[in-house]
Amino acid sequence: MDNIKPIFRKLGYFIFALYLIGFCYNVVSSKPWTIPVEYGLYSEENWKGIPMRWMAEKAEYYAPEKTKTINLKVVAQSYNSQQPEGLTLTVSFNNAVVETVHFAEAGAKDLSYDVTAMNNRRIKVNLAVSKVFCPRKIGLNKDSRVLGVALNIDNHLF
Repeated sequence: MDNIKPIFRKLGYFIFALYLIGFCYNVVSSKPWTIPVEYGLYSEENWKGIPMRWMAEKAEYYAPEKTKTINLKVVAQSYNSQQPEGLTLTVSFNNAVVETVHFAEAGAKDLSYDVTAMNNRRIKVNLAVSKVFCPRKIGLNKDSRVLGVALNIDNHLF
C-alpha cells in the first residue's frame, strides 16, 4: 500500500504539469481559457430531410475559425409566438448583439451574417428567445423539453 502512494503523487504532479502547460499555451496564443462547448441545443431531428435542432430559452455554440458567413434558418411555432407580443430572438456574436428578430406569428426566417471581419478566430454565437413552451404542459404530446425555436445552421449542424 505504501508503494502505491508515490505513484499516485507522481501521476498527480504529471497531470497538474500538463494542465499548467496547456494554460500557459492558451495565454501566450490568446486562445480562450475554457474548452468551447455548446449548450441550450437539443439533439438533431430530421424535418423532411432538413436537420433541425430545438433550442431552449438560451443557446450557445462556437462557429469554426474559418467561417465567412453564418446562415441560420429559424422556425418559430405558434405556441410561443402569438400576438400581441409575439416572440423575439436575439442573436449575438462574441457577446455583442447583432440582431433582434421578431416573430409576430409562427413561421420560418432565413438569417445570414457576414463574419469575414472576425475571420481566423473563434466566433461564439449566442441565441436567446423571449418565450418558450413545453409540449407536455400544453397537452401537445409527452415531450417535456422546454422549447424556444428550431434551428438549422448552414444546412448542417456544428
